[in-house]
Amino acid sequence: SGAIDRALATVDRGIAEVEETGQRLHGPGLWRARGELLGLRGLASPQEIESCHLRSLELARALGAPTVELQSALGMARHLRATGRAGAVRALVEPLVGGFREGLDTGLLRDARALLES
Repeated sequence: SGAIDRALATVDRGIAEVEETGQRLHGPGLWRARGELLGLRGLASPQEIESCHLRSLELARALGAPTVELQSALGMARHLRATGRAGAVRALVEPLVGGFREGLDTGLLRDARALLES
């Protein structure tokens, strides 16, 4: 759809800017959004979508920010589930959820726990 294509173009411009400037903070979210948009668009291969989520995870881990890493992991987990690999979701998400000692009632952690329980 036109809206998805426009959103994807915006995300791609953001990714290019992050790569040009070295401002890494927004990289994980942009790559996650790219993977999710490609999935909505329905024209990308599962491998292309997965590579976006893997890049998001890689960048999030490099930042050393657990919340950002969990956001990236949830994007990947949704993709894994959509491609019939629900068994891999627990191995990806559970250790990250277990690492949090505060903020346990945030929306992000509630979403992660709900994903693990479903």
